[in-house]
Amino acid sequence: MAVTTTTPRLRQLLDDWLIEFRSPGTRGSYRRAVEQFAEFIGRDVLEATRSDVRRWVAHISQGEGLKDSSVRQKASAVSSFYRHLKAEGLVDTNPAAEVRRPQGESEPRLGLSAHDARKLITQAESHSRMAAALVWLMAGAGLRVAEACTARIEDLDGDLLTVKVKGGHRQIKPLSEPVLAAVKAATGTRKEGTIVVDRDGHEVTEKKAQRLVRKLAKTAGITEKITPHILRHTAATLALEAGTPLEDVSALLGHRSLETTLRYVRNRDVIGGTREAAATLARTLTHQTRR
Repeated sequence: MAVTTTTPRLRQLLDDWLIEFRSPGTRGSYRRAVEQFAEFIGRDVLEATRSDVRRWVAHISQGEGLKDSSVRQKASAVSSFYRHLKAEGLVDTNPAAEVRRPQGESEPRLGLSAHDARKLITQAESHSRMAAALVWLMAGAGLRVAEACTARIEDLDGDLLTVKVKGGHRQIKPLSEPVLAAVKAATGTRKEGTIVVDRDGHEVTEKKAQRLVRKLAKTAGITEKITPHILRHTAATLALEAGTPLEDVSALLGHRSLETTLRYVRNRDVIGGTREAAATLARTLTHQTRR
Protein backbone atom coordinates (compact mmCIF):
# COMPACT_ATOMS: atom_id res chain seq x y z
CA MET A 1 0.00 0.00 0.00
CA ALA A 2 1.38 3.37 -0.97
CA VAL A 3 2.16 5.56 2.01
CA THR A 4 1.31 9.13 1.02
CA THR A 5 0.02 12.17 2.84
CA THR A 6 -3.61 11.02 2.83
CA THR A 7 -3.23 7.44 4.07
CA PRO A 8 -4.00 6.24 7.58
CA ARG A 9 -0.72 4.31 7.41
CA LEU A 10 1.34 7.49 7.09
CA ARG A 11 -0.59 9.10 9.92
CA GLN A 12 0.25 6.09 12.10
CA LEU A 13 3.92 6.27 11.15
CA LEU A 14 3.94 9.96 12.05
CA ASP A 15 2.20 9.33 15.36
CA ASP A 16 4.72 6.61 16.27
CA TRP A 17 7.63 8.92 15.45
CA LEU A 18 6.33 12.16 16.96
CA ILE A 19 5.75 10.63 20.38
CA GLU A 20 9.50 11.14 20.88
CA PHE A 21 9.07 14.93 21.02
CA ARG A 22 7.74 16.79 24.05
CA SER A 23 6.83 20.11 22.47
CA PRO A 24 3.40 20.31 20.77
CA GLY A 25 4.85 23.02 18.53
CA THR A 26 7.68 20.76 17.39
CA ARG A 27 5.31 17.86 16.78
CA GLY A 28 3.03 20.06 14.71
CA SER A 29 5.74 21.61 12.56
CA TYR A 30 7.47 18.26 12.03
CA ARG A 31 4.22 16.56 11.03
CA ARG A 32 3.46 19.29 8.50
CA ALA A 33 6.96 19.05 7.01
CA VAL A 34 6.75 15.30 6.40
CA GLU A 35 3.21 15.57 5.05
CA GLN A 36 4.37 18.29 2.65
CA PHE A 37 7.25 16.10 1.52
CA ALA A 38 4.91 13.14 1.02
CA GLU A 39 2.54 15.27 -1.03
CA PHE A 40 5.42 16.60 -3.13
CA ILE A 41 6.76 13.18 -4.16
CA GLY A 42 3.23 11.81 -4.62
CA ARG A 43 4.10 8.20 -3.85
CA ASP A 44 5.13 5.83 -1.09
CA VAL A 45 7.40 7.68 1.35
CA LEU A 46 9.01 4.34 2.21
CA GLU A 47 10.44 4.33 -1.31
CA ALA A 48 11.72 7.91 -1.30
CA THR A 49 15.21 8.51 -2.68
CA ARG A 50 17.89 11.08 -2.01
CA SER A 51 16.93 12.66 -5.34
CA ASP A 52 13.37 13.08 -4.05
CA VAL A 53 14.61 14.94 -0.98
CA ARG A 54 16.97 17.11 -3.02
CA ARG A 55 14.18 18.10 -5.40
CA TRP A 56 11.86 18.88 -2.50
CA VAL A 57 14.47 21.00 -0.69
CA ALA A 58 15.08 22.93 -3.89
CA HIS A 59 11.32 23.33 -4.36
CA ILE A 60 10.58 24.76 -0.93
CA SER A 61 13.73 26.89 -1.04
CA GLN A 62 13.49 28.30 -4.54
CA GLY A 63 9.97 27.50 -5.71
CA GLU A 64 8.14 28.49 -2.54
CA GLY A 65 10.74 31.01 -1.44
CA LEU A 66 10.88 29.89 2.21
CA LYS A 67 13.48 31.40 4.50
CA ASP A 68 16.67 29.39 4.85
CA SER A 69 15.95 28.72 8.52
CA SER A 70 12.53 27.29 7.62
CA VAL A 71 14.03 25.09 4.91
CA ARG A 72 16.63 23.75 7.35
CA GLN A 73 13.97 22.99 9.94
CA LYS A 74 11.75 21.15 7.44
CA ALA A 75 14.69 19.17 6.06
CA SER A 76 15.75 18.27 9.60
CA ALA A 77 12.23 17.02 10.28
CA VAL A 78 12.25 14.75 7.22
CA SER A 79 15.70 13.45 8.13
CA SER A 80 14.54 12.70 11.67
CA PHE A 81 11.48 10.89 10.31
CA TYR A 82 13.61 8.62 8.14
CA ARG A 83 16.08 7.92 10.93
CA HIS A 84 13.11 6.69 12.94
CA LEU A 85 11.90 4.53 10.06
CA LYS A 86 15.39 3.09 9.65
CA ALA A 87 15.61 2.29 13.36
CA GLU A 88 12.26 0.51 13.07
CA GLY A 89 13.50 -1.52 10.11
CA LEU A 90 11.02 0.05 7.68
CA VAL A 91 13.66 1.55 5.37
CA ASP A 92 17.28 0.61 4.71
CA THR A 93 18.73 4.11 4.46
CA ASN A 94 17.90 7.70 5.35
CA PRO A 95 17.46 9.50 2.00
CA ALA A 96 17.77 12.90 3.71
CA ALA A 97 20.99 12.13 5.56
CA GLU A 98 23.43 13.85 3.21
CA VAL A 99 21.21 16.31 1.39
CA ARG A 100 22.62 19.81 1.58
CA ARG A 101 20.47 22.53 3.07
CA PRO A 102 20.76 26.32 2.67
CA GLN A 103 23.45 27.93 4.74
CA GLY A 104 22.55 30.41 7.43
CA GLU A 105 23.48 34.04 7.52
CA SER A 106 26.90 34.99 8.77
CA GLU A 107 26.03 35.61 12.39
CA PRO A 108 28.42 35.85 15.33
CA ARG A 109 29.38 32.45 16.71
CA LEU A 110 27.46 31.39 19.78
CA GLY A 111 30.07 29.87 22.04
CA LEU A 112 33.76 29.10 21.89
CA SER A 113 35.55 27.45 19.01
CA ALA A 114 36.57 23.84 19.56
CA HIS A 115 40.18 24.99 19.94
CA ASP A 116 39.39 27.52 22.68
CA ALA A 117 37.01 25.10 24.41
CA ARG A 118 39.81 22.53 24.65
CA LYS A 119 42.18 25.17 26.01
CA LEU A 120 39.66 26.10 28.69
CA ILE A 121 39.09 22.46 29.65
CA THR A 122 42.84 21.84 29.89
CA GLN A 123 43.22 24.90 32.12
CA ALA A 124 40.30 23.81 34.32
CA GLU A 125 41.79 20.34 34.75
CA SER A 126 45.10 21.91 35.75
CA HIS A 127 43.37 24.20 38.24
CA SER A 128 41.35 21.71 40.31
CA ARG A 129 38.96 18.79 40.17
CA MET A 130 36.15 21.14 41.10
CA ALA A 131 36.94 23.45 38.18
CA ALA A 132 37.19 20.54 35.79
CA ALA A 133 33.81 19.15 36.83
CA LEU A 134 32.18 22.57 36.61
CA VAL A 135 33.50 23.29 33.11
CA TRP A 136 32.79 19.78 31.83
CA LEU A 137 29.20 19.87 33.11
CA MET A 138 28.53 23.10 31.23
CA ALA A 139 30.61 22.63 28.07
CA GLY A 140 30.29 18.86 27.86
CA ALA A 141 26.72 18.29 29.06
CA GLY A 142 25.15 21.64 28.22
CA LEU A 143 24.08 22.46 31.78
CA ARG A 144 23.28 26.00 32.82
CA VAL A 145 25.51 27.39 35.55
CA ALA A 146 22.70 27.08 38.13
CA GLU A 147 22.18 23.43 37.15
CA ALA A 148 25.90 22.66 37.35
CA CYS A 149 26.25 24.33 40.75
CA THR A 150 23.24 22.58 42.28
CA ALA A 151 23.57 19.14 40.67
CA ARG A 152 23.70 16.52 43.44
CA ILE A 153 25.56 13.25 43.87
CA GLU A 154 22.36 11.52 44.98
CA ASP A 155 20.82 12.28 41.58
CA LEU A 156 23.56 10.50 39.66
CA ASP A 157 22.60 7.02 38.47
CA GLY A 158 25.31 5.45 36.34
CA ASP A 159 25.88 7.93 33.53
CA LEU A 160 22.51 9.62 34.01
CA LEU A 161 22.25 12.80 36.05
CA THR A 162 18.85 14.21 37.03
CA VAL A 163 18.94 17.98 37.40
CA LYS A 164 16.42 20.65 38.23
CA VAL A 165 16.23 22.78 35.10
CA LYS A 166 14.79 26.14 34.16
CA GLY A 167 11.07 26.22 34.92
CA GLY A 168 11.39 24.04 38.01
CA HIS A 169 10.96 20.63 36.39
CA ARG A 170 13.54 17.86 36.46
CA GLN A 171 15.34 16.43 33.49
CA ILE A 172 17.63 13.44 32.99
CA LYS A 173 20.97 14.37 31.42
CA PRO A 174 23.25 11.69 29.95
CA LEU A 175 26.90 12.26 30.82
CA SER A 176 29.57 11.30 28.32
CA GLU A 177 32.69 9.49 29.55
CA PRO A 178 34.89 12.59 30.11
CA VAL A 179 32.08 14.45 31.89
CA LEU A 180 31.39 11.46 34.14
CA ALA A 181 35.10 11.03 34.84
CA ALA A 182 35.38 14.69 35.89
CA VAL A 183 32.29 14.35 38.09
CA LYS A 184 33.62 11.23 39.81
CA ALA A 185 37.00 12.83 40.36
CA ALA A 186 35.33 15.84 41.98
CA THR A 187 33.07 13.80 44.24
CA GLY A 188 35.63 11.22 45.34
CA THR A 189 34.21 9.14 48.17
CA ARG A 190 31.37 11.55 48.96
CA LYS A 191 27.92 10.00 48.75
CA GLU A 192 25.74 13.08 49.01
CA GLY A 193 25.71 16.79 48.51
CA THR A 194 26.41 18.91 45.45
CA ILE A 195 28.86 17.55 42.93
CA VAL A 196 30.77 20.82 42.75
CA VAL A 197 32.16 22.09 46.05
CA ASP A 198 35.04 24.40 46.92
CA ARG A 199 38.16 23.33 48.80
CA ASP A 200 36.34 23.84 52.11
CA GLY A 201 33.48 21.59 51.04
CA HIS A 202 31.00 24.41 50.53
CA GLU A 203 28.63 24.62 47.59
CA VAL A 204 29.88 26.80 44.75
CA THR A 205 27.62 29.77 44.08
CA GLU A 206 26.81 31.00 40.60
CA LYS A 207 28.83 34.16 41.20
CA LYS A 208 31.86 32.16 42.26
CA ALA A 209 31.47 29.94 39.21
CA GLN A 210 31.35 33.02 36.99
CA ARG A 211 34.53 34.43 38.52
CA LEU A 212 36.28 31.07 38.18
CA VAL A 213 35.35 30.65 34.52
CA ARG A 214 36.60 34.15 33.70
CA LYS A 215 39.86 33.45 35.55
CA LEU A 216 40.38 30.15 33.74
CA ALA A 217 39.72 31.78 30.37
CA LYS A 218 42.16 34.58 31.04
CA THR A 219 44.88 32.16 32.17
CA ALA A 220 44.24 30.02 29.09
CA GLY A 221 44.80 33.04 26.86
CA ILE A 222 41.22 33.26 25.59
CA THR A 223 40.68 36.89 24.73
CA GLU A 224 36.93 37.04 24.18
CA LYS A 225 34.58 37.75 27.07
CA ILE A 226 33.63 34.49 28.77
CA THR A 227 30.65 33.71 31.00
CA PRO A 228 29.40 30.30 32.18
CA HIS A 229 26.46 30.54 29.79
CA ILE A 230 28.92 30.83 26.91
CA LEU A 231 29.93 27.26 27.76
CA ARG A 232 26.33 26.09 27.28
CA HIS A 233 26.29 27.90 23.94
CA THR A 234 29.56 26.14 23.16
CA ALA A 235 28.03 22.74 23.84
CA ALA A 236 25.19 23.43 21.41
CA THR A 237 27.32 24.94 18.65
CA LEU A 238 30.04 22.28 18.71
CA ALA A 239 27.55 19.42 18.85
CA LEU A 240 25.81 20.80 15.74
CA GLU A 241 29.09 21.38 13.94
CA ALA A 242 30.04 17.76 14.66
CA GLY A 243 26.89 16.62 12.82
CA THR A 244 24.53 15.97 15.73
CA PRO A 245 20.89 16.26 14.59
CA LEU A 246 19.11 19.43 15.63
CA GLU A 247 16.44 17.64 17.63
CA ASP A 248 19.06 15.69 19.63
CA VAL A 249 20.87 18.90 20.55
CA SER A 250 17.52 20.40 21.52
CA ALA A 251 16.88 17.42 23.82
CA LEU A 252 20.39 17.62 25.26
CA LEU A 253 19.88 21.26 26.23
CA GLY A 254 16.32 20.70 27.45
CA HIS A 255 14.77 23.17 25.02
CA ARG A 256 10.99 22.97 24.79
CA SER A 257 11.00 24.06 21.16
CA LEU A 258 13.33 23.56 18.20
CA GLU A 259 12.95 27.26 17.48
CA THR A 260 15.17 27.94 20.49
CA THR A 261 17.85 25.55 19.23
CA LEU A 262 17.71 26.92 15.68
CA ARG A 263 19.62 30.03 16.71
CA TYR A 264 22.73 27.87 16.93
CA VAL A 265 22.46 26.84 13.27
CA ARG A 266 24.98 28.97 11.38
CA ASN A 267 26.66 28.09 8.08
CA ARG A 268 26.33 24.36 8.63
CA ASP A 269 24.47 21.43 7.16
CA VAL A 270 22.60 19.82 10.07
CA ILE A 271 22.06 16.14 9.25
CA GLY A 272 21.03 13.21 11.04
CA GLY A 273 19.10 10.41 21.28
CA THR A 274 20.44 12.63 23.52
CA ARG A 275 23.14 10.18 24.59
CA GLU A 276 24.55 10.28 21.05
CA ALA A 277 24.60 14.07 21.15
CA ALA A 278 26.57 14.00 24.40
CA ALA A 279 29.02 11.43 23.03
CA THR A 280 29.59 13.41 19.83
CA LEU A 281 30.23 16.55 21.83
CA ALA A 282 32.68 14.68 24.06
CA ARG A 283 34.69 13.49 21.06
CA THR A 284 34.97 17.09 19.89
CA LEU A 285 36.06 18.42 23.28
CA THR A 286 38.58 15.67 24.08
CA HIS A 287 40.40 15.86 20.78
CA GLN A 288 43.90 17.21 21.57
CA THR A 289 42.94 18.46 25.04
CA ARG A 290 46.08 16.81 26.28
CA ARG A 291 49.40 16.91 24.45
